[in-house]
Amino acid sequence: SITMSASEMNDKDTIVFSANAKNSLGQPVRIIERIQADGTRREALMSPDFTPERFWPGYRGTGPENAISPDVSPAGGAIVFTNTHDLYVMDADGAGITSLSRFPKEKYSPKFSPDGKRIAFVSDRDGNCEIYLMNHDGANLRNVSWSFLSSEQSPTWSPEGSEIAFISDAGGKFELFK
Repeated sequence: SITMSASEMNDKDTIVFSANAKNSLGQPVRIIERIQADGTRREALMSPDFTPERFWPGYRGTGPENAISPDVSPAGGAIVFTNTHDLYVMDADGAGITSLSRFPKEKYSPKFSPDGKRIAFVSDRDGNCEIYLMNHDGANLRNVSWSFLSSEQSPTWSPEGSEIAFISDAGGKFELFK
C-alpha cells in the first residue's frame, strides 16, 4: 500500500512515497520508495532494516521503524522524512541518511521551503503540537506558532516561501491559519 504523502522529484516524472515492506525479521515497516509517474521503475530508497541512531534517553520507540511523510527538496537533490521520533534527510538516491532532530519529542509533516533552505514541521516539543522551522541541515531550530492551548498541524509553505499556512484548533475547531 502507498501513503499518498507523496512528493514529486524535480523532474516531475518521479514520485517519492512511503510504502509498506517487511524487514528481515518479517515485521511490517514503512520505507521510502520512488516510482516513475507512469508506474514503472519502482525502487526502494532505503532498507526495510533501517535502524536510526537513538539520541535521547527514554526513547519510546520499540520494534521496527516506519519512515513516513517524505518531501523532496525543490532542486530534487534531497528528501526529508520522519519516523515520528526524528526527522531525517537523505540524498535523492537514498544514500546518506542523516538525523536532523536530536530532541526528545515527536515530529510530523516535514516540508521543504520553496528555496530548499528551511524545513517546516510539527512537533510536541513544548507540550502540544506546534509549527517549527529549522535550516535544511537541522540548525537554527525555532517554534513559529507559540500556541499553548491549541494544536497546529499540516504546515504548507506559500509559493514564495515568506509564509506558512497550517491548520489549528485555536478557535475550538480546526481552521486554516497563516
